[in-house]
Amino acid sequence: MINFSRDDIVNDFVGCYKKLIEHSPHLAVHNFRCENSDYSDQLSDSRNSYLCFQGDGIEDCYYTHDSRWDKTCSDLSYSNKCELCYECIDSEECYDCNFLQDCERCTECSYCYDCASCQNCFGCVGLRRAEFHIFNVKYSKEEYVQKLPRVRALSDEAIRVEIEKLRLKHPHVAMHTRRSENCFGDYIYDSKNTQFV
Repeated sequence: MINFSRDDIVNDFVGCYKKLIEHSPHLAVHNFRCENSDYSDQLSDSRNSYLCFQGDGIEDCYYTHDSRWDKTCSDLSYSNKCELCYECIDSEECYDCNFLQDCERCTECSYCYDCASCQNCFGCVGLRRAEFHIFNVKYSKEEYVQKLPRVRALSDEAIRVEIEKLRLKHPHVAMHTRRSENCFGDYIYDSKNTQFV
């Protein structure tokens, strides 16, 4: 049996307490009702996750941070209810998407920023309920399917340069809030009478 007690507690309580904390074992992970998630931390109700941190209800995910109710995703941050997604930040309810930021309810989109309810879009910024767009230009379904492989063949840097040009033309939102009332601050969700300082 290991003994962590100290005899000189009367003379120097603070010093003794510090030594006790330094020499006592600490909880390695803080998971609650998780299954097969040994290398993740601060998760609840999750299963089959690897190196995921601060999440709830994630399943079959890898390398996520502060994400909720995602399935079969990798490299997500601050994303909720996404499925089959990769490299998405601050995105919600997206399906089969890659490299998104501040997007919601998108399907089969890649390299998009601030898009909502879009399908089959590539390299787009600020679109709403759009389909078959490449760099904010609308195409027919046939043209989109034909042009997409050539655009995907561009280097990552070339794609990012095009997106940055579009972002400079598109108005930037002052605050990203969703389903919130009388709130002030960036990235506030499902709140009322709140401010983020």
